[in-house]
Amino acid sequence: MRMRRSVRWLVLPASVASVGCGGPPGTGDPTPAAPNNVTVVAGAGVSATASVQAHRVRNSAVAYDPSGGFIATAGGTKDGTAAVWAASDLAPTASFAHGGRVAAVAISPDGSTVATSAGDGTVTSWDALDGTPRFGDEVRHDGNALSYSADGSRLAHGSGVGVDLYDAASGERLLAMSTGFSLVLSVDIHATGSRIAAGGLGGVMWLWDAVSGNVLHALQAFPSGQVESMAFTPDGTKVVSGVGYVTSPASFAVWDVATGAELARRDANAYGVFAVAFVGDGSRMISVGRSPMLVWDTATWAVADTIPHEGIMSMAVASGDHVVVSGWGQTDALVLDATSFEVLATIPVVASDLDYHAASGRVVVANGAYVQVWEVTNR
Repeated sequence: MRMRRSVRWLVLPASVASVGCGGPPGTGDPTPAAPNNVTVVAGAGVSATASVQAHRVRNSAVAYDPSGGFIATAGGTKDGTAAVWAASDLAPTASFAHGGRVAAVAISPDGSTVATSAGDGTVTSWDALDGTPRFGDEVRHDGNALSYSADGSRLAHGSGVGVDLYDAASGERLLAMSTGFSLVLSVDIHATGSRIAAGGLGGVMWLWDAVSGNVLHALQAFPSGQVESMAFTPDGTKVVSGVGYVTSPASFAVWDVATGAELARRDANAYGVFAVAFVGDGSRMISVGRSPMLVWDTATWAVADTIPHEGIMSMAVASGDHVVVSGWGQTDALVLDATSFEVLATIPVVASDLDYHAASGRVVVANGAYVQVWEVTNR
């Protein structure tokens, strides 16, 4: 399970550009190029394996292939590309071009496809091996969020007017669910595929029936701010909405998926929450934001632990073994044990986004225009 908060960008509408394979993304050069490796300084408990300038200015998102073979990146404003890189040495293998900034990237559970959402109003599925498009659609508005279902059969795309649900194989748009022109910043599909949750501006989280597209609940715990992240409990009976950018202390609300009833509300994080995630067996949940990272007992929703790491903008949890967090204003990303929450390693970068591959113990971080891969040696 992985929840994260990624960088958001202004919408710059444009037309779809051509697809290129190989070469440095954003340059228009179709010729494969060697990784632009740079010297990086190792932190405690980690070793640097590779670093490359992935995009022109800044990476808006990164994702690790579930099998560990490759990494996908998304270029932000002034770039308009997404790319695939070999995880071993960050050699470029494919590049996908859009007519506008690429705000989100997602990899299918089987690692065969990469989905991108761009400011030119398109959502596209690409072959992860050679970069050829499998399907594309001009959506109702530019998008900011993508999520595959657990079995990989569905792809949800959150935009400025709602959520579109696609057949991930054929590209058929199955549902178009409206939020009433409320910008969607996060989207998730229930483990059973029966529910879709989305949140965004106005602090509202929406729950839809994934078969009919009917709205089941429109849930709002805090009148200000925006729903930056969501997480279903491991048993699927509850969903948590994390609210950020609020004018008063606020953290998250816990809801009953079946009835929509509010089960708990907490306001311990000043200025809100940018990411929430369950760890292990679900008895603990982490919330991160500008204030210190908090660990919650999910039986009582009381604070079980506090980690003095602030300004956190991104978080990854893989297989419940480790937690990786990073944030602007911090000089290091931290790798934590998901049970004891002991700091196992520090990565000396300020990452705008990151992902973690548990089997290999490797972390990919977006550090400005660069992408870096680090191996956790203390695990």
